[in-house]
Amino acid sequence: MQHAPQRTRFLAKLLVVAALVCGLPAAPAEDLCRTIDFPSGSCDSVISYSNASDLLNELGDEESLGFALAITLGVSPEEIPTFHGRLKRFEIVQKLLRRGVFGVRVRDDSPEQIEWVAWISAEPQESRQLIAALRPFLEVNRLLVSSGISIAECPGGGLLLASEPSGSLRTEALDRIADPLVADSSPDPGRPTQQAPIVVSFRHADGLGALTGSPGVSRVCVSQEQGGIAVDYEGWFEPGTFNPPCCDRRLDVEIMQRMPDETVAVVVEHADTRLLPGTELIGRLLPHLLESERSDERWRRRVVVLGPSGGDPGHGVPAIAVAIETDGPGASMLRQDVSVLASLNSLRNRLGTKAGLQHLPRLSDLPEEGPRTVYARALLEPVLGGNSISREISINWCQARGESTWQLYATCPELSSTLHDVLAGPARALQCVKAAHAGRLSGENAAGMIRSIIPLAHEFTGEDRLESFRVGLALLFNFLWESRQIDWTVELPDSGTVRARVNIWPRRDATP
Repeated sequence: MQHAPQRTRFLAKLLVVAALVCGLPAAPAEDLCRTIDFPSGSCDSVISYSNASDLLNELGDEESLGFALAITLGVSPEEIPTFHGRLKRFEIVQKLLRRGVFGVRVRDDSPEQIEWVAWISAEPQESRQLIAALRPFLEVNRLLVSSGISIAECPGGGLLLASEPSGSLRTEALDRIADPLVADSSPDPGRPTQQAPIVVSFRHADGLGALTGSPGVSRVCVSQEQGGIAVDYEGWFEPGTFNPPCCDRRLDVEIMQRMPDETVAVVVEHADTRLLPGTELIGRLLPHLLESERSDERWRRRVVVLGPSGGDPGHGVPAIAVAIETDGPGASMLRQDVSVLASLNSLRNRLGTKAGLQHLPRLSDLPEEGPRTVYARALLEPVLGGNSISREISINWCQARGESTWQLYATCPELSSTLHDVLAGPARALQCVKAAHAGRLSGENAAGMIRSIIPLAHEFTGEDRLESFRVGLALLFNFLWESRQIDWTVELPDSGTVRARVNIWPRRDATP
């Protein structure tokens, strides 16, 4: 796809809007792309609103909303306060949230810029009243609300706002939008079957615009259910993108209930899924851990735990542990020792003179049983850029034998010890879900970890991106602090399709 990096950066910004609509009230809705002939196939992203007029009040964080909308529309950071002040005075924005469609794409003639159109449902008389209230001025053949926004009444009803200078998207939208009250009855297998106040469709690869159901397109539906926020995701990719489980079997997530209170997040997945990001990086750094020949060893489930380094919630840099449920004669401590030491030796050889660690233990140096630890700061600091994570990291591994045998790996000894006791303990009743991957995140613990990282932001990014990185962390902190818990499940029906359900449970008292 042409201009892919620019499109990717823009779509990443657009996802902030999807993340910030989580205060949306429940209301009956329909996919508004069905009610008008909107040029979805020509857009990189389309957002449909229905009965979302209380969005600003429900979010309760106008600064975050203004920032999200501003970066979506390409407003520079120094202009955000002025933009947000104008936005609050526009009654037409509330109309859009009640019933409207917003579409955007990267300009073909200028890939550093975007063009957007927004259709708003309105009767002819109401349309004219809205136009008059905005006091537009005539510029050649268009009415401009400001130097960057034009407005036009659609022939079949409703209004169309567009970015200026205009591009071909505005012309196409005006040509295609028909009577907004007449539904498009043409079949589209990619359209959502459920109703949702907000539906976001976006292109993430070389797909057919934001038309759902084709490879390279994703869709997010946001609604309110049982006192929480439900976010349904479906994405279509090229065949072979994912590794669905080898057979259709349910996933036992009972282990989540046994995690300690300070856990930030826990993920359980079928071992042959490999859905988690970072698997390829781990495979390159420590190849013998993930790619060794295990003809006599069977992997069942994989558990990934995120916690604070040193076991101090809210004050430690992230620590990660991975546990693999395994059986068979190859699931021995000796096999695990050999795999870890071979991986570390391979990494040291590839790093060459950059590796400060000159000695690795031999098999004979390891204890007969119990946890193993290699303080690998000197080895891994060049890889991780010398930040706080690299200063805290160590390589820890052991086996936990309870009702199952688990091979455990962790980046700090405290997390390794805690999880060893959990995995070696008795299991509770089965808790199976129809998913290849499931996870749970504590909003309070995650917010505490983000708060501890904000003062260290300069260690993770360059000076030119430092301020935006801090702002992003602050927005993420606000969102996590207002969320008591986030649960999710992911299905992989085939190698090119992903379906996910995310439930966000808000805190009753969200005051930091």
